[in-house]
Amino acid sequence: MPSEWIEKRFDELKKLALTEERFGQLSKAENKMLRAAITGGTAWCGPSANDSDPLNNPSSQQEWGDDRNIRGELLRWLCVDNSAETWVDPRGIQVHGAHISSVLNLNYASVRFPLGFYRCRFSGEIFLVSTSLPALSLSGSAVQGITADGAKFHYSVFLDNGFVATSAVRLPGAEIGGVLDCEGGTFKNPPQKEHQKSGIALHADRASVTGYVFLRNGFLAEGQVSLQGAQIDGNLVCDRGTFKNPPQEGIEASGTALLVDRASVAGSVLLRQGFTAD
Repeated sequence: MPSEWIEKRFDELKKLALTEERFGQLSKAENKMLRAAITGGTAWCGPSANDSDPLNNPSSQQEWGDDRNIRGELLRWLCVDNSAETWVDPRGIQVHGAHISSVLNLNYASVRFPLGFYRCRFSGEIFLVSTSLPALSLSGSAVQGITADGAKFHYSVFLDNGFVATSAVRLPGAEIGGVLDCEGGTFKNPPQKEHQKSGIALHADRASVTGYVFLRNGFLAEGQVSLQGAQIDGNLVCDRGTFKNPPQEGIEASGTALLVDRASVAGSVLLRQGFTAD
């Protein structure tokens, strides 16, 4: 695309964003994200595009400056505001190495383009209750938790490649038109007496997945993985996955690591090659 055309559209979209009083001054990362959204490219918010760069590791987020902050409110505006979302390329919003500094709430929204956040850090929860979305990727990102009850993803969901959740990932009743890929992801929500919502690390009861479900190759769950009543048209692959939810006296949510009662799996269920359940 001609750079003059891109810059003109960027200036117009930025001007539109700044008319929203709540946004005020935009950070360096927010400017990059708006420009990339126009072209369908990736907003590289870290010091490099190298996933192995320590400064692109979400666990080192305390070393990231404010110039890498992107507000959840700005992302929501881009996704749901009629005056903004038409500016976004069909390839969607793709962000690498940013700090999403507030809650991202897209409950009940119908988003026309995919969302991809790679090696990003989310300070707040991600809410996608009954959201319609082409595809979602959080590869290598760190999140507090995801609440996506009844969400509809037309294609795949990627929670893989170093993804870390420190609270429940909820997908009950979700529809996924491709794969649910959690390969190499870490899901932590072990049962604790003082935390009522603890105990289920990955909750996908009654979820419908057209493709495979990958819980393999370094997948780690601390807390129950629940797929009760799920409909999986491909394979359920747990090879080299680790599932931990040992019994704890007086804690009802403990004791079951992988629960697949009444699930329907059209392909194979693979628990091999170093699969472990505690």
